[in-house]
Amino acid sequence: MKNNFDKVAKVYDALAALVFGDKLDKAQQTFVNKLKCNEKILIIGGGTGKILEWLPQDAGLMVDYLELSSQMIEKARKRRSKALETNFIQDDIMMHEGKYDVIIANFFLDCFNEEQLVRVIEKIESLMKVKGKLIVADFSLSTGQRDQLLNKLMHRFFKLVANLESDHLKDIRGIILQSEFIETHYRDFDRGQLFSGVYCKRLTQLAYELFAVSVAVLSLIM
Repeated sequence: MKNNFDKVAKVYDALAALVFGDKLDKAQQTFVNKLKCNEKILIIGGGTGKILEWLPQDAGLMVDYLELSSQMIEKARKRRSKALETNFIQDDIMMHEGKYDVIIANFFLDCFNEEQLVRVIEKIESLMKVKGKLIVADFSLSTGQRDQLLNKLMHRFFKLVANLESDHLKDIRGIILQSEFIETHYRDFDRGQLFSGVYCKRLTQLAYELFAVSVAVLSLIM
């Protein structure tokens, strides 16, 4: 099975901390404050579940935690989730159904090759409500030789232990922006090696802007 992290689940957090320190955690926490009370959240590929402990306290969030690895889900279940309700689902994103206010896909999109990545982003868009948001933290293409070497080593390692579908890092942010999304918030980290972003549906954003212009015009006329 591709992109299955069962074999590395027990050491994943320790390995990430060894290589990146707390940088991956900081990138994932950046826009958690964009979550609002009583929203329905889908967390895709959440790994060992750290993000469950970073959710806003007492916000009444309903979380579906979608993860392909049974070992990752087992570790995530042991976390103290701050959501009102957390449902753990072992499944492939392409098979999942539902509608969500917010979808969080941190360090998940880098698992796929170019062709499948486009399909996954389209699938995510179909799972979002009209006014929904997508929150992503992931790796960026870097011109630094050290970063490029590190990315190659990571892909080779996870290719061996998790049957990773991807064999190289892609311009994840650029591919998102070429799809049906508009970026509303952005921040980069570690000399541009990491990024966090918030995205909404392109048509939804354009509709809001058109509505605002219409209101402004009407106020002038009246």
